[in-house]
Amino acid sequence: MMAGTLNKYISILLFLIFVHCASVTAQNNFSFAFFADIHFDGSASQSRKLAHFIEKADAMNCELIITGGDNIVVENCINQIGSASQCYKTLDSLFKTATAKVFPLIGNHDRNLETDTASEYYNTGLFSEFSGTKDYYSFNHKGWHFIMLNNVCFKENPGKYSISDEQLSWLQQDLTSISPITPIFLIVHVPLVSVLKPFIRNKNRERQIRKPFREMMTLFDGYNLKMVLQGHHHIYKISCLNEIPYITGGAIHPALWSFLFNTKPGFVNLTVQQETITYQYITEND
Repeated sequence: MMAGTLNKYISILLFLIFVHCASVTAQNNFSFAFFADIHFDGSASQSRKLAHFIEKADAMNCELIITGGDNIVVENCINQIGSASQCYKTLDSLFKTATAKVFPLIGNHDRNLETDTASEYYNTGLFSEFSGTKDYYSFNHKGWHFIMLNNVCFKENPGKYSISDEQLSWLQQDLTSISPITPIFLIVHVPLVSVLKPFIRNKNRERQIRKPFREMMTLFDGYNLKMVLQGHHHIYKISCLNEIPYITGGAIHPALWSFLFNTKPGFVNLTVQQETITYQYITEND
């Protein structure tokens, strides 16, 4: 009799443990949206388009919206409405309508090179004012580590993109603050694995890290890097290097060449279940 009662209690305990584990696993699952190359200029048409995509992300229960850089185009904002700062304010007000929490990334067109170099808003200063962060940072969400890097740094030529020594030191420190088994998303603007240029030049070089960023990527050795999200090229393309997907995330605002890759305005919706990531490109009509 006692053995039967004990077995009953063990069965109930195991069931409760199973329910608890299933509940914890479900709580750690989440979805988020990757908005690459918004190129916001303050116009009413772009405001409507962005509001539409924000509504879509909310409808898909995205907990985060991560931008892929080029949130605005500084020079276009100045030409259109006379103020890049006002563009950022309008963009910020649109993002505040989202249920999802927004994490912006800097891109080359976010750099304010249209003002005096002594201004606090020069280069990355305007972006930092808008984002409330440095031009590179990290955060955690449900057991995942997100690293947002500025890889549009430059020394003399604004078009020759790189990453600063300061960031490399910071990145090394940031990685030592997490467990080697913590899953990581890396987000950059300029693609680390280039798809567009090899296509244009008819050379298959996409399966290697671009030279300015090779040293940076060695810092991830021994860590659990799961995926790289990147923008800049205004195309939706998935490459894979050392079993790590590099997703070039299309664009909210496509470029003239986007049609060559069948890329329409849209964003990437990503769903995380434990350490499995699924993703889909969402367009205006989806």
